This record gives sequence, C-alpha cells and structure tokens, in this order.
Amino acid sequence: KQKLLSVTSASINASEAANRFPAREEQTASTVVTRSAEVELAKENVRRCKVLSPIDGVLQSIDVRVGEHVNSGKQIARIVNSSTLEIPLRLPSHARAFVHIADKVALRSAGFGKRRWDARVSRIAPEDDTNSRTMIVYVDINQDAASASSIPPGLFVRGEVKSAQEDR
Repeated sequence: KQKLLSVTSASINASEAANRFPAREEQTASTVVTRSAEVELAKENVRRCKVLSPIDGVLQSIDVRVGEHVNSGKQIARIVNSSTLEIPLRLPSHARAFVHIADKVALRSAGFGKRRWDARVSRIAPEDDTNSRTMIVYVDINQDAASASSIPPGLFVRGEVKSAQEDR
C-alpha cells in the first residue's frame, strides 16, 4: 500500500508538472514578444537620437554627457559658423534719419591689433532703446572662416556708418 501511495503521489506530481508546461510555454512566448517589442523600441530611440545641426560650422561646446537623457528643446551643443556674421551696432537714436540699408560701414577691432573690415548695413531695428537712447543697425559680414583676417565670433568691434545721403 505504501508503494502504491508513493507511486500515485509521484504520478500526481508528474501530471501537475506536465500541466504547467503549456502555461510556461505561453509565458515564455509572451516574454519573447515583449523582448522583441523592446528591441524595436530601442532601435527607434537610436534612430531618433541622431542629432543633425541645421547649419554647417565648428562644434564649440557640448552641453550633455554620454548616456544623459535629454528632452526636446534642450540645448545639447553649440555650433559656430563664422563664414557669415551678423554684427549689431548701437548708434544714437537721432541718427535714424541718416542711416539706410546698404550704407557703408567701416569696422575696426576695439582691442589690440586695430584690424579693419568693410561691410554694409543689412537691416535696421524698428525700435529704439529708451534707456540708452540708441538704435541698432545690423551689419552682415561674409568671410572665409579659415582666413587670418576673419572676424572671430565674440570680438568687440567699433563701426563707423557712412550715410549714402549727400545732404548730411
């Protein structure tokens, strides 16, 4: 009787183990599907993580580290393109009547070296600064960034605008 009970118990245990195999198979199949979805999501994240600059230029600084999570709109790097520079010049507000787009501008470095560049006014800000009583004119410079005579971004310059009007 004891042998019969032991064999019956072993038979019941084996049946229960066999009955668990379909559930384990289904669970494992579900895990495989989940992992496949995670792989596809990771591939999509890698594709979306490729960052392209809208301008050509030189990488000046990187503001994030490898592995750091960033949100859309966060600055991750600074690219500088010094082939075209826009230089704002502040002029007295009363000069607005005499300054026009395409007027000649003589730029010179404000510090050591006294280098000179010729340019033209590309646009004029529509409003005056009420605190300083100045207006801003913008000067565009197209230059070869590799040239020794190019204006580096951040250089302080002084400008003299020569009005095209003769009745000045």
